[in-house]
Amino acid sequence: YQFSIDIVTTDELIEYNGRELIVKGPRETFDADGLYTSPPVIIREEMDLYPDSWSNSINYFLDVVKSGSDFCEAFQESNLQSTGLFLDILDNMKNNQRDR
Repeated sequence: YQFSIDIVTTDELIEYNGRELIVKGPRETFDADGLYTSPPVIIREEMDLYPDSWSNSINYFLDVVKSGSDFCEAFQESNLQSTGLFLDILDNMKNNQRDR
């Protein structure tokens, strides 16, 4: 599993790998031979978009259990969908390895 977000705009390439945000531009960058080359880095910044996600998730779970209340139905549905997507990805990976 590798977390990565790549956004291509008309002017820039934006990459986020879970640790670092990198913005390159201009998008249309060519070398001396007229061939495409990776644009220069405009911004490189360490960034954690989800700094408290694990502790927030655990605290939410513990709060619901302690209070004896029900879990939010929307959260349950979202969790089922994301888990299903993840399991589908794993299944596809296994099938691709088997087919090689």
